[in-house]
Amino acid sequence: MRAGRDGQRGPEQYRALYQDAPVGRQILPAAHECGVRHLAMEALHPREWVTTANRTRSVPPRDAGYLSQPEMRELVGDALALGWTLWPYEADFDSAPADFARQRSTPSVTFMNWRMSCQVNEVLELTRRLRMPYLRAAAPDALATAKAQRWDPAEVLRVLLEEKPKAVIHSLGGQR
Repeated sequence: MRAGRDGQRGPEQYRALYQDAPVGRQILPAAHECGVRHLAMEALHPREWVTTANRTRSVPPRDAGYLSQPEMRELVGDALALGWTLWPYEADFDSAPADFARQRSTPSVTFMNWRMSCQVNEVLELTRRLRMPYLRAAAPDALATAKAQRWDPAEVLRVLLEEKPKAVIHSLGGQR
């Protein structure tokens, strides 16, 4: 999803996120067959919600945000049903600069850059915890390009996930 002309996402762009959830649900079985067992999303917060979901293997109630949307709840529920572990990544809004607190509903470009930087750091930490060196190696260049060119998040993910097959092929001496 690209930001609007002013660098901010509007309501119609957030609605597009919910429309992508059915596609995510469709690829879960294939991803599972390929060995995927983790789902990382910025929408997975507060962290206590994630802890409860992982422990109970069910989607806890949520009154607001992405996880109050049926499509997103179904996506997360399907991942949990497959035995996947949920991993949140999000900026810690409690530690945000004071002037950012007012900007959550209509964020400035500066706020969005701060938030994206926090999220990138969280994702990089997650790649360390999950032992994904191929992704960590590719992330700095891919994320810098994505930020500069305002890539859709799905494109960033695609580019980073392509790194594992490349690493495997390389380790096999270039054979397929």
